[in-house]
Amino acid sequence: MRKTYALFLAIVFLSTASYGQEQDSSKISFRPIGVSLGVIPHMSTVVNDQFDYQWDLNNIIAGGITLPFGKNLALTGDIQLMHTGATTNIAPNPLEAEVVSDVDVRDRFGYLAVSAGLRYFFTDRFYIGGYAGPAIHLYTERLTTKNYTSGFAQEERRKFDFGNGDVRELQWIVNLGIGYELPIGDFIGIVIEPTAYYGLNKIDNNSNFNGRAVGVGLRTAVLFKRFKRNVHFTEIPEDHKASYIQKKRREKRKEERMKKNETEGEETNSSGNGSM
Repeated sequence: MRKTYALFLAIVFLSTASYGQEQDSSKISFRPIGVSLGVIPHMSTVVNDQFDYQWDLNNIIAGGITLPFGKNLALTGDIQLMHTGATTNIAPNPLEAEVVSDVDVRDRFGYLAVSAGLRYFFTDRFYIGGYAGPAIHLYTERLTTKNYTSGFAQEERRKFDFGNGDVRELQWIVNLGIGYELPIGDFIGIVIEPTAYYGLNKIDNNSNFNGRAVGVGLRTAVLFKRFKRNVHFTEIPEDHKASYIQKKRREKRKEERMKKNETEGEETNSSGNGSM
């Protein structure tokens, strides 16, 4: 707990220091807090040297927050309902080999994932991001399809645990993405981010099965933030400061003379009306 608290204080200190340094820089960027909700359709598979796993289509539902951190950086946090998995083809049971041509297997893993990361903005909208975090295993599902030689297909869906029930309950997943924020209003926009992830731990904890989940996809999310606050203030170049100051002084003196003339004109008119 003390380490977590110390890390939090360090982040706050660095963020405050970076903001203070921006005040003296030639370009200051005010980047607002953002909240997003979206989906990440992706192709996933299991990297394994024992089975010939193929790519499978899965999805992730994600909600996140983006916090400003310095001039070009932003901290991010995500909560995800994540589905990953793969497909493979296995030989039929020898007793059914005469009537079953092949067996298609789809393994699907459900996780509740929490990730934190950092985004670096090359421009106001374009960024690269790296994220990592734990994923809690919710369930594993296997869909088995027996393809008969007659053309008939039989499906069986059941819960399945690799390693006789010992699926790793906690995964660590790293993610990398390149994204773009597209404003469609003052307070709403769309995030488009091609992304890729990799599971650092093998799916089964105690058996020889050494598969790791990988995937590539596209994050599409609705982003809520105040885009109009992304305002830049550019300092006047040193060689233009003198002429700029003189110009402002001339404008001020001209304005003062105009006010003085108007005042004298009003006094003259008042004196003329009084003499009559």
